[in-house]
Amino acid sequence: MSDFFEIFNPGLRYTRERLETEKLLVVRNDQGGTGPKPLDLDSGSVVVRLPAPTTPPAAPAAEPGTDA
Repeated sequence: MSDFFEIFNPGLRYTRERLETEKLLVVRNDQGGTGPKPLDLDSGSVVVRLPAPTTPPAAPAAEPGTDA
């Protein structure tokens, strides 16, 4: 019977499909990290810290024409 109503209101088809999909999706809140701390946007500044590099940077190549 719902197919009949979907002819006149295509949004019902989208809604039905979305509800059926949500039944299949599983959200596990116990996985993952803690995430970023809340940002204070009123202060006007944000501090971003990058993780330390895991590999040392490559040594610069010697310039041609010099004895190394």
